[in-house]
Amino acid sequence: DDTTAFLQDVRIVAYSEAEDWFLGEQVFEKTYPTPNNRGSPWEVTFSGCCRVDGIANEGDRSFHLALDVDMLAVPRSQRV
Repeated sequence: DDTTAFLQDVRIVAYSEAEDWFLGEQVFEKTYPTPNNRGSPWEVTFSGCCRVDGIANEGDRSFHLALDVDMLAVPRSQRV
């Protein structure tokens, strides 16, 4: 349905200055009209531009994550 959400309140849960990385989390909520998409999973995507310039792993490049959600096939919501 093209719902758009933005990173606003990312909580940093771990980081390493020496290794040039961080791990953050943010919760997004989405209500679907049915547990799956007529027998197929709903596809959730999260993408953006741009990763921090200067990092060793694809700095200044776009990113894209994709996840299938079928609430009848799993006991709880998926995490990325």
